[in-house]
Amino acid sequence: MRFCRTFSSSRIAINKWNQCRNSTVCWAASTKLERKISYYSPTTGKSLILRRNRPSRLVGLDKFRYLANPMAMKSPQICCIALALSIWAAGLRAQHFRNGSFELNDLECAYNLANASFDAHVLYVTALGTKSEMDVITDTCGYGPAFDGRDFVALYGGFYSDAIALELDEALEPGREYVLHFASKNGLGTGQEVGKLRVGFSEGNGLGNLWYESAPSGLDWTLQKLVFTADAPYRYVGISPEGDGWVFVDDFHFGCPELDLGNDTTICKVAGTILTSNAALDSYLWNSGATSPSIVADGPGLYTLEGLYDDCIVKDSILLSEFEHQCTCAVYVPNVFSPNGDGINDDFRPFSPCTLALFELLVFDRWGQLVFRTNDINSGWDGQIGHKAASHGVYAYMLRYRFSYASDTALTKGAVLLIR
Repeated sequence: MRFCRTFSSSRIAINKWNQCRNSTVCWAASTKLERKISYYSPTTGKSLILRRNRPSRLVGLDKFRYLANPMAMKSPQICCIALALSIWAAGLRAQHFRNGSFELNDLECAYNLANASFDAHVLYVTALGTKSEMDVITDTCGYGPAFDGRDFVALYGGFYSDAIALELDEALEPGREYVLHFASKNGLGTGQEVGKLRVGFSEGNGLGNLWYESAPSGLDWTLQKLVFTADAPYRYVGISPEGDGWVFVDDFHFGCPELDLGNDTTICKVAGTILTSNAALDSYLWNSGATSPSIVADGPGLYTLEGLYDDCIVKDSILLSEFEHQCTCAVYVPNVFSPNGDGINDDFRPFSPCTLALFELLVFDRWGQLVFRTNDINSGWDGQIGHKAASHGVYAYMLRYRFSYASDTALTKGAVLLIR
């Protein structure tokens, strides 16, 4: 399809025609509040007005809706798009699915269409099933609203099954990762089964090889997601039901990749840690200024990556922190104390500059009797046994502890001299 675009810097109403040579599809637009687009096909001789349903993502002409309001257009050589620049301010690139929401059709509640009839009325979607009884349903047909826009397609599965192939406006790039989204919903027929869908990719107009089986669909719209890497320049996405049942499908589109640097984390030493993008992007920009997919962290802090993927801007951050003393903490235990009230070494108390998740100190006399016990590192033994001063001599201790960053508990044993 060839078309021409004319942009205006003001938000005034535009309704002008531009001529394109050798065109097979003609377009016109008026940028009043309804922002209409007119469609003309020299092949069928039909002319219809399309209108945007709602301010959803503007990624291509399949997001515009036919209205049954024929225009008088006589010349197949006349075509245009004339849109206010503000409509396209978000930036328009080639739309992957030419008719991913099935809005480019001139039908209303059409059931049991032969494949050829479906193909003639629904642009850029080909019916391939052996049942040859395709359904194009509108939100006024009694089966609830579409997931996106007004129209959706119903597929019947079974021994004779419906199937479709949706055309992309350009082939997928081999080796590139894509995120495919679409919505599915069980029809309201009796005996409805789980409503799974099979997805395939092909270079020609067909179902292609099976790549994916969707999760079961419910009675409400279910958003399906497939992340895959193309291994060939596929141009068509094929959809067919799995098992008996009536399944509705809508809103096929390629989404943005999910950039995930991981959860904020605390480690022993940040310097030297490698951070890598989980997604293959067109470009990378770290807050350090680096433009590679991976960087080496130079110390604790917030690391942010912003990337471009087609017209997607993706961004994620991770906060890297260090444990105290880079996990080289120790517990220091004195070997002598003198509980004489002079304020110097009056109690027996281990200490550490680091945070302890577990602490237990046990002190025994020379006969192995427990004379002191605490789980508080700030509470030491004051040399008292049962409110009486312990005698001068050597006492044994056992210390169990675990630092906040550690998973294992340490055990230390030794002796301390009490001086009177």
